[in-house]
Amino acid sequence: MSAAVRARRRLLRKAGVLTGDVWRDGAVVSALINAAGCVVGLAAGSFRHLDAVGAVANLATVLTAVENAGAAGRAGPLAVLATVAGAWAIRLGTFLAYRAAHLGDDSRLAKMKSPAACIMVWLMQFVWGYVTVLPVLAGAAAAAKGDAPSPAGAAVSYAGSAFAAFGLCVESLADYQKMAFKSLHPEKFMSSGLFAYSRHPNYLGEMMVWAGLASAAQPLTAARPALAALAAASPLYVFAFIRYVSGVPMLVRAAEKRYGKDPAYQAYKASTGLLLPRVTKSL
Repeated sequence: MSAAVRARRRLLRKAGVLTGDVWRDGAVVSALINAAGCVVGLAAGSFRHLDAVGAVANLATVLTAVENAGAAGRAGPLAVLATVAGAWAIRLGTFLAYRAAHLGDDSRLAKMKSPAACIMVWLMQFVWGYVTVLPVLAGAAAAAKGDAPSPAGAAVSYAGSAFAAFGLCVESLADYQKMAFKSLHPEKFMSSGLFAYSRHPNYLGEMMVWAGLASAAQPLTAARPALAALAAASPLYVFAFIRYVSGVPMLVRAAEKRYGKDPAYQAYKASTGLLLPRVTKSL
């Protein structure tokens, strides 16, 4: 460990940010950042900064976990896993913050102006971010206890991270394509590019990211079944949340309300899978 790294860790420990407990430190850092965002939101009466603050909180959670993992967090499978997770946080937060700056507050949050509602939104963001990055936390917790994958396990972990990186590319490209299309054709539905194969390729990419990172975490947590199970919970949570709660259902209802009587939209919907490319209409 270099002198600079030792000095940084001493400073963070002195400030109470690092205690060596991966779970506690990640939760505290994320909670503090989201709490600060909540205070600003209450004062401003706006959620416009919600996604940017969430991205910072998620990135800080990942970095805190890596720092607590020691040398394993700076090289090898865990470092690659954490790098993809960090790239996800930066990319998603930047995109959503840009969108909020141009479009204003999320319409889903427009009526949530009471202090109790504001606090609930920020609390939900904290829970969402912490549960989503469980593969990083679980891998870091195992590394902090001295666990290391076998060469074959490391190869599997790298493959999982590569799949996650591919999913991040799918998500990023889909978001860019839709934003570009809607800037030119705000009244039309999107059915070109990746949307020719899936009605929600950005959400599919998001699910791929966390399925890949959960897979990448499995060899790192192989000696600790409880940690492996926590890592596997992340993609299940992401799928359930997007598919049945916050993402897909809201967009489906909005599309039906706006384009439901358009024969072209009905044909597109009938021939294009909800998530999986031309495989099934139920997913």
